[in-house]
Amino acid sequence: MGRPAWCRECGHEIAWATLIPSGKAVPLDVSPDPELGIYHRRFITEPTGRRTSTVVQLSGHDLDEARDRARRYPADRASRLWVPHFATCPARRPHLTEITR
Repeated sequence: MGRPAWCRECGHEIAWATLIPSGKAVPLDVSPDPELGIYHRRFITEPTGRRTSTVVQLSGHDLDEARDRARRYPADRASRLWVPHFATCPARRPHLTEITR
């Protein structure tokens, strides 16, 4: 991953990933969450040494299975699910209370 980034709306720290297959940049909460997460994230180290990440959005049965794995194996980094920041951003969704993790 690169340098830290912050949401322009609320000021919380975020991480950026590239959505596969569209190639769009997606802001993520910095902590995974098995209940709210919808993205499976993969970290890549490029030949230059730069670290980046890609995400695939899960839905339906695939998401249910991934959430079950994430709950059963919380220490397994490959099982973690990541939350799009726009789903938790208090500036974009003022009716949300602060989510504690």
